[in-house]
Amino acid sequence: MGSPRPDAPPVRTPLQAKLQRRLAAFIEARIASAAVHLPSLVATGSAAAQFAMIRMWLSGEASCRSEALAEALAGVRDRRGERGTTARLDRV
Repeated sequence: MGSPRPDAPPVRTPLQAKLQRRLAAFIEARIASAAVHLPSLVATGSAAAQFAMIRMWLSGEASCRSEALAEALAGVRDRRGERGTTARLDRV
């Protein structure tokens, strides 16, 4: 785990907050038809998690290939059948 770059983006910006709300709305619309309990809460958490992964990657806190980050964000299964997210971020 590396140190954040001096030019790393701030932890949270007004633009990120707006984009995160927008992403959460898209996610909620997609899961609304599924039997998801508290879809708004699930969607907001999912959007926040995706932005956290991007923020960590941009700041240098998490190191991986851009393809691995994209697959983690998309939730692509890895070779062992695990879902994306953190399972993919440990591979450089």
